Amino acid sequence: MNKRIVPIVLLIFLSLVAMMVSCDDTPATNVTRVAPSGGDYTTIQAALDEAEEGSTIMVEPATYTGNLIIDKPVTLKAGAQGVLIDGSVHINAKNVTFSGFKLIPTLNHGIVGYPDTRLLSIYVDSTAEVAFENLHINGGDSTSANLSYKRGIVAKAGAEFTVSNSLFQNLITAIFVNLDTAGPTGVTMVAQNNTFTNNKAGIGGTEYSNVTILNNTFESLGRIDGEGIGLGFGVTILDTEGDEIADASELEGANTFNYSSGNKVEDYR
Repeated sequence: MNKRIVPIVLLIFLSLVAMMVSCDDTPATNVTRVAPSGGDYTTIQAALDEAEEGSTIMVEPATYTGNLIIDKPVTLKAGAQGVLIDGSVHINAKNVTFSGFKLIPTLNHGIVGYPDTRLLSIYVDSTAEVAFENLHINGGDSTSANLSYKRGIVAKAGAEFTVSNSLFQNLITAIFVNLDTAGPTGVTMVAQNNTFTNNKAGIGGTEYSNVTILNNTFESLGRIDGEGIGLGFGVTILDTEGDEIADASELEGANTFNYSSGNKVEDYR
């Protein structure tokens, strides 16, 4: 072969190798940035509306006012501490991750089928599958009289969600597992490593649902008739392996209750 041709052939070969390496079957994650200025979008909902399925939306510190609708599989993450959503979040999609946000329950949630007299932060619809991580939901006024109708997460029958490493404060019910209590279809929920402070009920509304409730800390109760965990008719308690826990009292040993008066686990079954 002509010596001048050899470098050309080698260059072509190396170019083809580079093209093969760059054409990885795994697509790069599409990341969108939301910020008051300098981001791809200034509002979270605008980013959600334009997001591709499977993409990640990073939200920079600020207060974002208004309700959100998440209707596609995305990861929505607070880029740092101090991201506050002053509005409700309605999720009706599978494969959603919602992480790192602070929320304030709102009356103007605009969710059909949920009373407009009750304040709400997050509504998990029947088609949704969601992973909640590192949330802080605070109902604000901590006096007993003002806990009424403030809820953190509410789920419809059929929903599946996990919630971990989150803080719930000053709510009538921090996590209301199954809004549709007529059964027989309920919710599948895993709650681990969360802290519940000054709520009338930490976890309630569990009728007909499958629940795993482990390694949570329940601090003070917001009312004398409150409870850390309420177990409703038809509920199935599961461990991390998916095996049923028959004795509800085992939940007392699987979680921490830092109060001397009030109910820890109330079994209404």
